[in-house]
This record gives sequence, structure tokens and C-alpha cells, in this order.
Amino acid sequence: MQYARAPRAVSPPAARCAVARLLAGALLLATTAAGCADPEAALVQAEASQAAGDFERQRQILRDALESSPDDVPLLVAAARYYLRPEPEGRYKPRLALHYAMRAKGAADAPSEELSRLMFTAYRAAGGLESGHELVRQGLEAVGHPDAANPRRLRPVDPDLVEPTLANLIEQRRRWDAGPPGPPCAVGRGYIPAGRYPVGGRGEREIAAVCIGVLGPGELATQLAADVDIAAACRASGRRACSAAEALVACTAMASVLGAHPACTMDSILRCCAAPATPDLAGAPTLQ
Repeated sequence: MQYARAPRAVSPPAARCAVARLLAGALLLATTAAGCADPEAALVQAEASQAAGDFERQRQILRDALESSPDDVPLLVAAARYYLRPEPEGRYKPRLALHYAMRAKGAADAPSEELSRLMFTAYRAAGGLESGHELVRQGLEAVGHPDAANPRRLRPVDPDLVEPTLANLIEQRRRWDAGPPGPPCAVGRGYIPAGRYPVGGRGEREIAAVCIGVLGPGELATQLAADVDIAAACRASGRRACSAAEALVACTAMASVLGAHPACTMDSILRCCAAPATPDLAGAPTLQ
């Protein structure tokens, strides 16, 4: 690869993550003191932070390193890939990814397949460039095309379909044809995205996306008799009992979004969970 540094021994992913974690501590003081002047050390730190799930630390390392080495191609590539990943929420920024990919391509000594693929992926994710749209408009205008006044623009692709594979292209077209997705949860249920959440001094819990019961203005919760099983009551309404992790996330990290619920303090209060809406074969959402 044209922009690669001196070759390193390649180890399996798990081994690389373990080595990165061990090296990160030793490199921390050195790279901090030097302002992350060593791009190689900064990349090791960034990989270790990603392996540990500390994405904010990973972002900070890459940003600081690029301030010292703004034309380092591997650092620019790492930054572009960082902003092309949809998780955790708020990390996906395709236009910023395209910015870093373009800088990497401009700083590289020679073209490479990897950089070209990264550019194309970021370009699709961002829905193209404004300068590109203007060039298309000017070209259509020059040939007198009727669409010159309002040329068709590229559409940004969904975060989980940024890789330009045939399967992703087909799925993206299906989603566009189906129209905007409906709400993930039925009325009376709040949505919790998949992710890892802090749970009020008891560490973290990782859960899949879920719809959980919420209370509207003036609405009262259902209190069950002592001999009524919550799981059975939830099944009777087509839902299921919430897992301990789901209930804990709803009552701590997501409490300000979902609102207060007496099930957080009383075991006899009915609160059920369900899977979020999934599109059926016709493209219409099925609410659970």
C-alpha cells in the first residue's frame, strides 16, 4: 500500500486488541507529553480505546494527533472510518468522514484501491458534495436539458448500508421505495436504542433496541394483585416482561427521556416490553 509505513507483523484481531491495550498505558504519557507527535503511537492508542469501547477517547486521540500531523494518511483514514460507524449514537457524521477521506487522498503519494473505496463509501454516505451537484447542474444547463433547473440530487445512504456491496445497494433501494419508516414503537411505548448505558453507579448494561411501556399525561399505571404474574400479564397483551437490564436502563439512563414510572420503585406495577417495529415484505412497519 502506497501510504503504509514499515510493515508490522500481523496478528489475529483478538491478539492485536490485547497488545494495543498493553501498549496504550505505556504510550499514554509519551504521546500526551509530545502532543501525539508520533502518529504510530497515536494509532495504537486509538485502536486500544476503540477495543475498550471508549469512543470519545478514541476521537480525542485522533484529533490531537492530526493537529500535530495533519497530512498523515493513516491517521486521516482512521478519522474517516471513525465517523462512518453508526454506533454509538451521534458518532455517524458522513460529511466529516468525506472531509477526512478527501484529505487522505490528497496527501497520499499515489492512488490506492483502499483510499478509492473509502472515498466512494464516504461520498455515498454523505449524498455527494455541493460542488458536485453544481457541476451536474451546469452540465445539464449547457446541453439544454429540461432537468437543469432542478437536477436530481444524490441521496445520503443509511448508516448501516454505507459499504457499497450489491446487497446493501439493493436494500437501500428497497428502503427508498418503501418511503420513510414509521415510528419504532406503538402509542404508549417509549423507544430505547440499542447500546451500552450507565445505570446509576452500578456499572453499565448493554441492551438491544426495545419498546417499553410509558405513561402519558394523567395516565395511571396498572397495579397487579399479589398472585398475578407480570410475565403472564404482558403476554396477554402481546408483549413480554422486560429483562432486568432493560428495566434498569429505563429507570436510570433513559428516565429523563421516557419519564417517571412507578415500576421503577414498585414490583407490583405492570410494565411490559416488546421488539421495535420491523418492516414487513411490503415495506410497511409492523408495530409491536
